[in-house]
Amino acid sequence: MTATRQPTSAAAARVALLDGDPEKSLAGAIDRMREWTPDQPLPNVVDDSWLRSTELPATTWCVPGRIPWGMWHCSAPPGLYKSALFDQVAHHIAHGTPIPGTNWRAARHGSVLVVSPDETAGEAQQRSLTIAAGGDLPGDGDPFSQERTIVRVSIPDGHSVLQRIEWLWHTIEQLEDGTYDGRRHDVVMIVWDTVGHLLGAADGVNAYEHADALKELNHRMANEKRLLAVTNHEGKDGRHIGSVGLVANANLFTTISSEKAGTGIIEAQKLRGAQRWTLSVQFDNGLVSFDDRLPQEVLHGNQTVPARIIAYLRKVGRATARRIREALGIDRRQVWTVLRRLWRSGELVRDVEMVWQLSDMGQGELAVVPLPPALCPPPQVAQPDGHREVNLDDQAETAGGPDSQHPQSVGDQAARQGATDQAESRGQRSKPRPAPAAQEWHSDTLPSQVIPATMKLWERTRVAGKYPIVRFPKLPEPLLKPGPDRPHQVWEGRPAWSNPAVTIGALVQRLDKPGSYLSSLRTGLPIGGLQPYDGDTIPHNLAGIHLVTWPRWTDPRLPHPGGTRKDTESLVWIGTPTLTLFDRLARAGRMDPVKVHEQYLAKSTEMLLVGLQQSLIQARDLALLTSDDELYEFQKSCYSKFVATMGESRNNWAMCRPDWQVLIRSQSYANLWRRADKAVAGGLTVAKLSNTDELHLVVGDVDWHSVFTEGRALTDFTPKGDPYTWDARDVRRARR
Repeated sequence: MTATRQPTSAAAARVALLDGDPEKSLAGAIDRMREWTPDQPLPNVVDDSWLRSTELPATTWCVPGRIPWGMWHCSAPPGLYKSALFDQVAHHIAHGTPIPGTNWRAARHGSVLVVSPDETAGEAQQRSLTIAAGGDLPGDGDPFSQERTIVRVSIPDGHSVLQRIEWLWHTIEQLEDGTYDGRRHDVVMIVWDTVGHLLGAADGVNAYEHADALKELNHRMANEKRLLAVTNHEGKDGRHIGSVGLVANANLFTTISSEKAGTGIIEAQKLRGAQRWTLSVQFDNGLVSFDDRLPQEVLHGNQTVPARIIAYLRKVGRATARRIREALGIDRRQVWTVLRRLWRSGELVRDVEMVWQLSDMGQGELAVVPLPPALCPPPQVAQPDGHREVNLDDQAETAGGPDSQHPQSVGDQAARQGATDQAESRGQRSKPRPAPAAQEWHSDTLPSQVIPATMKLWERTRVAGKYPIVRFPKLPEPLLKPGPDRPHQVWEGRPAWSNPAVTIGALVQRLDKPGSYLSSLRTGLPIGGLQPYDGDTIPHNLAGIHLVTWPRWTDPRLPHPGGTRKDTESLVWIGTPTLTLFDRLARAGRMDPVKVHEQYLAKSTEMLLVGLQQSLIQARDLALLTSDDELYEFQKSCYSKFVATMGESRNNWAMCRPDWQVLIRSQSYANLWRRADKAVAGGLTVAKLSNTDELHLVVGDVDWHSVFTEGRALTDFTPKGDPYTWDARDVRRARR
């Protein structure tokens, strides 16, 4: 809507006060902004001990991971849809209208104040009708909320930046207390088009002189959790007119550039609180549409050689240059030229055997070290070609398989897991792969240095990594701990179940699963920070957390696949391994289909920790082979403490990835449940499941050795003590 208003007497009085000494007016405006704060202000000077001991609020977002509260400054040449972009965001915040091609979701909805002196009412109406489809007038489509609306003002009060800032505060106050138009608005976003109008015609377009005022403007907007979006024209020489002060004092600074007719790129060149981002955009009849494809893909087009190679590798996963050349019919020299160019740009990665794949599909297939046999015979002699027999049954522990670099949906992952389990039940083994040379990284390491040694080892195993790992991403709200002694909201699937059908006096054998966390290191882990994702399915190569309705489970022979949970009515956050297990069981008709309500996902790969896993397995092999108990306990402490401290822990300052911790633990719990399911399928009775590695089976007619192998390999089980008698206490525990 368009609203015009005469300045009130209070506003006129404020303007009159500012017409005096400019320096005093500037100082007064800054002082008034500094006097306000929604809570206790933080000290301006702090020391390191204060920062480490004080829990400060994390960066707050208008759109999580994309747009923080505060000032958003967007600069572009004329005609590149800056105003259209802000208007689409405004409609999303006010009316919930989706932004084409994005999964952006505002953290809060409310009213928007648009200050646009250059735009007529007719132009504003035409743009509004283009964005909010449904008819010629708002009443023809979905009814707009009366509590949330877009208030458009053509001419703000005041001629200088100080006067207009004063007018802005006063107008927001009037909108929120109901004196502006009789309704109480929750002003979430302010759009000021352009920066020249914000700074005022009397001062000219000069952000240098008002840097302090702009800094306090950004500070107050961020603390009030409002978004101030300002556009700026880029001159013919490519400079952003008068924008240095704005860029320096904005929380988000984006630029829009044109690549070719109808397409362009929007890039966050500065973003406080998260990694900068880049998206491809399309300009179409007054709308800005975003594209999730890589900007290089959009730039190349769909039929050029780079685009065809990218599409082919996305289809087949991995291929040599010769295979690519023969499949696409491209000249040998041209293939290598394009491969090198895509490799330098970071779109492709290659392994030591010169096999290529897309960088967003993992690091390439790494060699897997062999598992020790159950009785640890003498070491095998390496073959002349450097190969040795490899046992890859530990891959059956993970949600994916050896081909997990290929695009998979949740259903594909579940189907592959089922095929892997069936192959394992038939005793089939994967083909051997080359094993890396032994690394004596543990020879001079003290037990007290487990965490630094493990992190250093991980760095060494990632030397060939082609993409940076985000060590300290901004966490979504479900992964934030409300307090030091309170857990986050994500349910990891921990089992704590006793079978009520087991009677007193039954003999039960406790089995221990060796290296449960070590096996689970090979699971899909996000590379960057988790972002909101729309939809109720997972695209290939994404992992994260999911808000789901707790599915019903009716089989009394096994616990719920998601773990023992008392509250089964409320929605619950779970990790991707748990959702994959649910989906697999639902496809088999054993569980109700899972309903996903909300998701935080990121591009993932199973290869992030595989190099570390290989080195630890290698040390474990050596310890078992040489009966070195000290080395065995050391490598066991390495992976257990690595998982335990990779989240919010004061013992590991090298990273903070609670999402990885959740997914690894969820994978470990899911692996144990699959083992219990395998036991029941083999005719055994499960008496109890607990932790990540304890499986208690009733001793009966079927010997557990007919289902599982006894030994210390990662796919074996080790009996812990003699069978014990199921007593009344166990029965009471099962009936709870």
